[in-house]
Amino acid sequence: MRIVILFLSCLISAAASVHNLKNFNIEAVDTISSASCSKIVNETVWDGIKTVDSDAYELRWKMIKDKSIIQIFISAQFSNVTWIGFGLSESGGMLGSDIVTVTKLSPDSAAKVADRYAPWTAFPIVQAPPPYPDKDILQDWKLTCSTSSHSYLGAILERAIDTKDNYDRLIQPGEHPVIFAYGSEPSSDINYHGPNRGTTSVDFFNTPITSFPPSDADAKEDFILSPFEMSGTTDQYICQLFDFKSPTRQIVAVEPLYANGQGESFQHHMLVYSCSNVVEISPSASFQHSSVCGSPQLTGRSKEVGDSLLARGSCNTLVYAWALGGKHMVFPDEAGSVIGDEGTRFVVVELHLNDAENKAVNYSLIGAGVRFHTTTKLRIYNASSIAVGDVSLTLGSYFDPVDSQVHKKYNSSDIPGGKEAVHYQSSCVTDCTSTWGGPIRLFASFQHMHGYGRQG
Repeated sequence: MRIVILFLSCLISAAASVHNLKNFNIEAVDTISSASCSKIVNETVWDGIKTVDSDAYELRWKMIKDKSIIQIFISAQFSNVTWIGFGLSESGGMLGSDIVTVTKLSPDSAAKVADRYAPWTAFPIVQAPPPYPDKDILQDWKLTCSTSSHSYLGAILERAIDTKDNYDRLIQPGEHPVIFAYGSEPSSDINYHGPNRGTTSVDFFNTPITSFPPSDADAKEDFILSPFEMSGTTDQYICQLFDFKSPTRQIVAVEPLYANGQGESFQHHMLVYSCSNVVEISPSASFQHSSVCGSPQLTGRSKEVGDSLLARGSCNTLVYAWALGGKHMVFPDEAGSVIGDEGTRFVVVELHLNDAENKAVNYSLIGAGVRFHTTTKLRIYNASSIAVGDVSLTLGSYFDPVDSQVHKKYNSSDIPGGKEAVHYQSSCVTDCTSTWGGPIRLFASFQHMHGYGRQG
């Protein structure tokens, strides 16, 4: 049987450069009154509205397609707020983001907008200045108006969908990672946001979902992680095992299920595996509760942090991969991923939580997981996945695998300091492809990098 393969790309090109452009004081100032601006906000028919950070931050957007312009309204409710920021990110982080900020020192003062970008910081990060959103040479964001009080700041902004600026990101259909921040600062510029920041995702075009789920899907199954108490750790990998007691079926579509409320901001990426044996997952694998993946004996890291099952080579039949900005996946009409037989009876949901500001202490993550749409009418081809590249490449310092208390410095295989860029490439050689037994069809790909990846 010919196999249709979901292609997971892990080509990594890591950067170690800092852009040295000067800060250009090119800022737009609003001339419309706060009351008039509020009226414009309320009377505008927005394409979408999203509130995040426990409703403290709001984003509204409207695509003016005949003019190839996007209009947004951003606002924050915060004591003595003087600035708000919005950014288009590559994968949910600040590095490399296209950012705009609005500052307004008091309700009576004029608001100023600045088009910015976050440069890629050299590695190791401790030897370079912290990432800071520099002002762009080309100021593409235009300020329409602002509205404010001592505990509220909002602004309407617009720019071209494609500015042709190397430091701006093209706004395209589909989910896009978005970052936000706000703060109070008595000076005329922005300052460090502290915990007042986060990440979400937005489809600015409200791309319609067609033929979902597929017409032959006759059942759906939700695999939802039990409530997990976040500890304020920067990175955590949590897993939960599920027993799919069912005759053989095929997965024909998959959709992510987001944690409710603020939890979405902490979801970095999710991997879903199928397994034949619970022993290969973890000695402490649980059917009832989500827990930190792996164990100190298996990962060489603290149990609080955990480690990816894919990186450890166990339970590595990958069914679905999601990262911030991703959405549902529909398999080709002639293929599906087998689940329910003796080889794929167990399902593991692995979720990477990223809490860079350690703000989620005693925060309960509820409702995160995945939904399978399945069919008993088996399709012609079976789908699977292949990971290409060094999926466990570690850049920088790392923990000794024998003694987790020993913290070693980066070695020669990591990104050396002072280099503009370091390129890593993996190839699928004939020694590998010759074992496949026949032609394959690639129908989807997924690239994912962490803190130091710049382009894939």
